Amino acid sequence: MSTLHDINSDIRANSSSDLTDYVHRYPLTFLATTTVAGFVLGGGLETRAGRIALTLTVRWALQVFGTRMISGESHGE
Repeated sequence: MSTLHDINSDIRANSSSDLTDYVHRYPLTFLATTTVAGFVLGGGLETRAGRIALTLTVRWALQVFGTRMISGESHGE
């Protein structure tokens, strides 16, 4: 019978390995995601220039994503 501690440890181990695998497979996606999160949480949206920069970046990313979805590409594979 598994204890709650054992189950919690298994969940943490799997989550950690999943994240590590994702970072190794898609390093640029991970970098972009963490950069945007840091920008937003760091107060980058407080200025007009910050909001414009984020808006332009998101529009560009959505355009690239849409193009890749239409053409059938995925993560540059």
